[in-house]
Amino acid sequence: RISFVDEMRAKYGDDFLHVERNIYRRKLADLIAGARIVLAPDHPITPNYWSNRVYVTLGFGGFMLHLYCSGLAEHYQGGQEIVYYHSRADLHDKIEYYLGEPEERRRIAANGLARTLAVHTYTDRCRELIRVVQERI
Repeated sequence: RISFVDEMRAKYGDDFLHVERNIYRRKLADLIAGARIVLAPDHPITPNYWSNRVYVTLGFGGFMLHLYCSGLAEHYQGGQEIVYYHSRADLHDKIEYYLGEPEERRRIAANGLARTLAVHTYTDRCRELIRVVQERI
């Protein structure tokens, strides 16, 4: 993760903001709403792991670039609700492209927000957890 942050700072300077912790609720929502692009780092993503920050970011209406993850791709459609990158070079290309396409960013972010509110809330997760537990008991 350190090399990711260092590379982003070197390339984008003050246009890149690294947020580590201690930002919650309204402050986090405002930060996401004000960001043109929210980046997910390329570590420690695996095909079966991604951060809950995806749901938080999209649930606050943010536009997100995320390393491709097959598990996450089952939750959000690439290019429609989130944008996936496949390498750091691809990430930089997509940053440049989407910075120049504000309407497309807004459309994708709105779709991600709608999908999150429709099927990825805590209520949805609790229902799914109860269903799985009931199946296995």
